Amino acid sequence: MLAASFFFARTAANRNAVQHLFPTIAVQIALSAQGKRQRLNEILSRDPYIAERALGSIDLVASLLENHSAPVPPASSPFLVIVDGLDECQKNDDQCWILAQVSRMVHTHHLPLRFLIVSRPESHIREAFEELDLAAITRVLSLYGDYQALSDVDTYLRSELSRIYSARRHRGTMQSVPRP
Repeated sequence: MLAASFFFARTAANRNAVQHLFPTIAVQIALSAQGKRQRLNEILSRDPYIAERALGSIDLVASLLENHSAPVPPASSPFLVIVDGLDECQKNDDQCWILAQVSRMVHTHHLPLRFLIVSRPESHIREAFEELDLAAITRVLSLYGDYQALSDVDTYLRSELSRIYSARRHRGTMQSVPRP
């Protein structure tokens, strides 16, 4: 089932974008519910520099999704994080670092997150999926040579985003968002 909430993170060809990717995800999670906003404020008041440490931003996301004052979404409704343009990061190391952090979130923290990672299938990215034990939990969708796949992805995303937009649960949030 597609998540009730989704986040779109566009990686860019500079180091700052890579450093801000996971803190951005944390903020988007916090914006999804009042309890999560309060939890983020608590975490940052105790440790205002958590997002600046090498693995702090991952710990921030993990702390935010722990079962404290804000309930974690049920397993059937994880958050969907869309990372577009992974292959556009300047350095291969940055691309692999992002995948390593995704692996850490999945395998170590078992967070209620699902990732849609959009990228060209460069060899080092494919190797990182294998080395980080992500291949076993990954579905690869190739759009090369199959123009129906593009239409299928478009149809699926439009349908699910429309469902999210129209859901009673999100009515308050979505009332100020123009319908595409």
